[in-house]
Amino acid sequence: MTVRNKNKSSHVSIPEPLGGWYSLGLLLQSYSPAQLASAIELHGILVVDAVGRRVPATDGSDTDKRSKAYAILLLEARYAELENPGPQYSWEAERWDTEQHPTYFFGWLPEQLPNLDAIPVSGAIGAAKDSTKDWTQRPAHDFVQEKAKAGSFAKAGEIHNVTRQRYSDVYNKVVGQNK
Repeated sequence: MTVRNKNKSSHVSIPEPLGGWYSLGLLLQSYSPAQLASAIELHGILVVDAVGRRVPATDGSDTDKRSKAYAILLLEARYAELENPGPQYSWEAERWDTEQHPTYFFGWLPEQLPNLDAIPVSGAIGAAKDSTKDWTQRPAHDFVQEKAKAGSFAKAGEIHNVTRQRYSDVYNKVVGQNK
């Protein structure tokens, strides 16, 4: 059984919430990793904590398994799998037949589900790039704020149309010089 996104007249049917909520794993059946990552950045997300409560995800780094950045990292992995499926670490691995995938620990309660249909499938989130100034020549605090707002090096790199590696190299150089 599917339900329509109640936040507006939707063209996308999404499955019934499992266990009382819409997990990322469930929503990935109907929405792109890009839309869900944008929803996390714009609206936050809940995560199941160590005792089973659904609490707001932290603003921690992508190594914090209860952070928004980690949730986005999971979505980045899904996007990578869709773009280049491979045997190294398959999203569809048999392991997930017996274990719950980490995307099922992040989600929204039905009454908190953002209007996912209003979130663009592609395009930049956040401030537009300042074309008059080379993005690599900014103060360290601009990099720190930008990366925090984007949620990951990969997302911050997308703002400037560069790879995650290129962005993190420049970030580390600029921010590291000012410590």
